[in-house]
Amino acid sequence: MKNLSIRAKLLLMVVPIMLLALIITMYSGYQQDQQLKETKSIYLDEIADVKEVLTTIDRDLYQAAKASDMIYYYSSYAKESKGDAIKTGVEDYLENLGQVRDGVEAARVILEKDDYLYNTYKIDGVTESVNEALNNFSTGIDAWAEEFKPDSMTGDHDSADAIFSETRDHLNSVEDVVDEYTNYIDKQLTKKITKSVTLTFAVNMIFIVLFVALTVFIIRYIRTSITKVEHTVKKLADRELSKEVITSDAKDEIGSLMRSSGELQSKMYDIISTISESSENVAGLGNEISDMASMSNEQMDAIAHAINEMATTVSQQAEDVQGLAEDMTHMKEMMNQNAVASANLSETSRAIDSVTKEGIATVDELNTVTNSTSEAFDRIFEMMNNISASANKIGEASTLITDIAAQTNLLSLNASIEAARAGEAGRGFAVVADEIRQLAEQSASSANTIDEMLNELLHVTSLADEQGKVVIECVDKQNASVGNTMDKFKDIVVAVNRINEEIINITDVNKAVENDFVSVNERVTNLSAASEESAASSEEIAATVDNVSSSISAVDDDSKKINDAANALVDIVHQFNLLD
Repeated sequence: MKNLSIRAKLLLMVVPIMLLALIITMYSGYQQDQQLKETKSIYLDEIADVKEVLTTIDRDLYQAAKASDMIYYYSSYAKESKGDAIKTGVEDYLENLGQVRDGVEAARVILEKDDYLYNTYKIDGVTESVNEALNNFSTGIDAWAEEFKPDSMTGDHDSADAIFSETRDHLNSVEDVVDEYTNYIDKQLTKKITKSVTLTFAVNMIFIVLFVALTVFIIRYIRTSITKVEHTVKKLADRELSKEVITSDAKDEIGSLMRSSGELQSKMYDIISTISESSENVAGLGNEISDMASMSNEQMDAIAHAINEMATTVSQQAEDVQGLAEDMTHMKEMMNQNAVASANLSETSRAIDSVTKEGIATVDELNTVTNSTSEAFDRIFEMMNNISASANKIGEASTLITDIAAQTNLLSLNASIEAARAGEAGRGFAVVADEIRQLAEQSASSANTIDEMLNELLHVTSLADEQGKVVIECVDKQNASVGNTMDKFKDIVVAVNRINEEIINITDVNKAVENDFVSVNERVTNLSAASEESAASSEEIAATVDNVSSSISAVDDDSKKINDAANALVDIVHQFNLLD
């Protein structure tokens, strides 16, 4: 049963009903035929009763006429009296006459049941109806009985015979009409039976035909509707979608099924179209993210390279500052020696004459020390210039880091927006974008720290430069003093007093140089600490850059996974044919 088609199942349901209707139609026709035959039999029995009554009337009338004739014969022509025969004849006459009249009434009662026969039906050769014939017959019987009375032998017997013949003709007319009506009614009943059976069969056949037509229409409607739904479902199974959907105005379950299948097709079309557009957008975003990740990776490599160079520069700067500190220590020793020499010069100024040669040697040594000091300060100034250049490079690197951090933050913002558009599929990418944003903020914070340290370093360098100018002035003065000393030593004998004054000046200058040296030494110490902090910040920035680079690499890997997933989704969606 389950393997039969809808048409076969409906036919299997309808055919037995049609056969049953046909059997009922045939049985109904048979029953009507039997009923009409029974009606015909009953009616014909009534006609037979009428005929029997008419026959009885005719017989009684004949018996009455015979009795009348016998009475008339015995009364008129008998040679001897036949009193008993006449009496018997009169009794028979009166009895038969009364039976004739009773028979007429009995026939009238039976015939009145069929109004058409009684009042209307006529045959060829008979001009009166049954009612008229019976009335004429009754009137004729009365006239016949009045015309000749056998009991009193009054009246005209021959005239009575004429009336009798005429009256008998009325009875014959009734008998003829009844006989003809019997044939007529037999034909009419047969025709009526045939017509009734035919009509019943025709009506039932029309009903069956209409039922078959309705069944065929319903089967065709159901089969066509189910075929349309099947075609739609098959198209969906074959991944073929179209904007054209089946519709139906029917309010039945088939119409609801067709509308539901059409709604399913329409919603599937909308869903697949949306998924197709979203998958293509996700694929495009994945490619853009992958490109941006690659670009960011390249930029981070450049940042790492710049940081490495900055770390190298800062390390070199730290070494230069350490050298400067060592030179300052050496300068301190030289200044101490200069102070000792000045003291010795003061002590020996009183015996300048005896130690002139030693003074010249000392002046030469002082000249050498002064040149060394000048060269040391030149190196210090050169190192300071290097520190300033390094600080500028660090500032440029910091600016680059700040710009990259801003671009990375903007990239993170764009990625967060695209992840929000992607919805659930972009949640993981939103987390990655947030990590990138945090790393960008950390990079920007570290760059600000570096800028603050650079500003402090530049400030310290500026102060050192100012102190260096003071030292240069002192060195210049010292050189001038040494020159004068050399000149004065040529005439040392005559200028001992002036030498003492110059020794006092040298002592004052040494004190000023010592004071300036302390300040410069402090600046150098601060500069060394700043260099160490710059080196630590460079290492921290390098570590941060490594983390950012790792995160960007992870973003690149995730973007590739997103691209793979988006491409797989696009491949799946492209399996559906969206037909306009």
